[in-house]
Amino acid sequence: MDMNPSNQRLRRVAFDFVLPASPAIENLRSWRLVLAGDDGLKENFSVPVDANVSQRAVIWVGELLRIFDTLLLTALAPLFGSHRLLFCRPTSRTGTGTGTSWRAGFEMPLLEGHAEETFRVALKGAFVIEEWVRKHPEFRATDTVEREAFFALAEQHALAPLRSFLPQAASTLSVLHAAFELGVPFSHLGGGTYQLGWGAKARRISRSSTDRDSAIGAAGVNRKDVTARLLRTAGLPAPVHELVNTLESAYSAAKRIGWPVVVKPSDAERGEGVQVDVQAEDLDAAFTRAYEHSKAHLVLIERQVPGICYRIFVVAGQLLYAVRRLPIGVYGDGKLTAAQLVEKACESDRRLPPGKRSHLQPIDELALTELVRQGLQIDAVPEAGQFVALRRIESTAWGGVFEDVTSTIHPENLRAALAASALCDLDVAGVDMISCDITVPWHVNGAVINEVNFAPVLGASVISRLHLKTYVTRLLGGDGRIPMEVYVGNAAALIAARQAVNRLRASGLATALTTHEWTEAPDGLPWPMAVDGLHARVRALVLSHQVAALAIVVQTDELVDRDLPLEGVDAVHLVNEEWISCQPEAALQRKRELLRLLQAWQRV
Repeated sequence: MDMNPSNQRLRRVAFDFVLPASPAIENLRSWRLVLAGDDGLKENFSVPVDANVSQRAVIWVGELLRIFDTLLLTALAPLFGSHRLLFCRPTSRTGTGTGTSWRAGFEMPLLEGHAEETFRVALKGAFVIEEWVRKHPEFRATDTVEREAFFALAEQHALAPLRSFLPQAASTLSVLHAAFELGVPFSHLGGGTYQLGWGAKARRISRSSTDRDSAIGAAGVNRKDVTARLLRTAGLPAPVHELVNTLESAYSAAKRIGWPVVVKPSDAERGEGVQVDVQAEDLDAAFTRAYEHSKAHLVLIERQVPGICYRIFVVAGQLLYAVRRLPIGVYGDGKLTAAQLVEKACESDRRLPPGKRSHLQPIDELALTELVRQGLQIDAVPEAGQFVALRRIESTAWGGVFEDVTSTIHPENLRAALAASALCDLDVAGVDMISCDITVPWHVNGAVINEVNFAPVLGASVISRLHLKTYVTRLLGGDGRIPMEVYVGNAAALIAARQAVNRLRASGLATALTTHEWTEAPDGLPWPMAVDGLHARVRALVLSHQVAALAIVVQTDELVDRDLPLEGVDAVHLVNEEWISCQPEAALQRKRELLRLLQAWQRV
């Protein structure tokens, strides 16, 4: 994907290297595509035989930097545009051959709020991978063993260290990618929390949760028994269960509820410690497992409701999408046996990088038990399109298969899910309903709301990814941008900015004004700030919900020495070139550089 400067701010990086005597550029590209999860064998790529050393150096550096990009993105860095190589040249005057010292510079999206060490770790990891590829020319990207060795190398020398600097979640990355594609600016506030948009139009997200999710609601839904009691009190369909902390009380509760029962931890997530179809002879093991997964050592003994779990994803009081959550499994083709279908799926899985693999495992005891429950044997040939489950239930730990039911969910079931989300004070919620048929009202077929989930996983499936842009636009009501204009020059620039601010305020927009020395609030009063300089003041202003528009007065060359404070502005007005230079000895050169930056800053 080409980088769009108006979506992400940029930074420049330079590094020194020695060009290898025999750079394995073709192999490097193949292994880079393996790391990215693409099939590099389909690319017909080769370095021109007559390429000179400088051309080979540029191609080699390009591949190295693509590995750099891939490592960062695999580690869940919000890097949605590729690097842009600025220069690649020898630093020695003695020649340009291999063994000569070279220097390269590139521009990349700014990883705001992340440790400076992050990009150095990624660059070092790229060099380690390049050296490994060069030293193993006989290794083939199609060989499973050699691929695993390559993945282990990348994990040890790059991905594991990078994750310590990148406190991200897959849902966060999915949301930010959608924002990037929509042209929505975003900023990292620290700890994996991001702001989408600017000023009065901004919203904040962490994973799929937003700044409008109630802290009380988020804490409440973490306890399944508390959530069920609240739902039941509000007249919504909830599970029947009892809370226990001993095996003896678990037996007593199960007898009262009626076998079989569901046994689950009261406060665990991801489906961990949950067991269904529990009979008396299974209770001991099921209770122990649930007890160990519960932080509070409290276990729910629950009446088992027939049906399938449906996830109803709610955003801002509206349905985003709904899916039928099937356990991990495979689909028949009318030709292969169940065992062959699983082996084929596992083989395809093994070709992917570890982070992109499913939870599918070779057939084990749990899978055999589930096959028998479905009336199948391991050597049976399922019909074409027949779903063959390998687990009893879907869970985040085991994985699953999702089928879209957004257009078929009954309005009464949707109404109940929306009411549950509002009752729990959640702006974003994953409402899980157990139902035999989601097209039938809950009060007709005995369906229940099994759970209400805070910060449900978003973007993990194809169906979910289709709705990411709707999620972002629904939160922001647009692209999250506020009017921004820049005025460049001396006192005349300030006068022009003041006139524009007065017009905007007269139209009802709460407009702030700032120079490098002082800032004026939308009400016209001084806005004292504990920061210095234009860059810092602009960054502070776009964090404030008070600011619905902003006028920026550039009167120094401060911005030449750092990244621009915003992804793009609506207009740059060059009033005159008589601004104050912080470094008068290089004023002319720095003025030219500043004008170039400001011209690029203006959104087209």
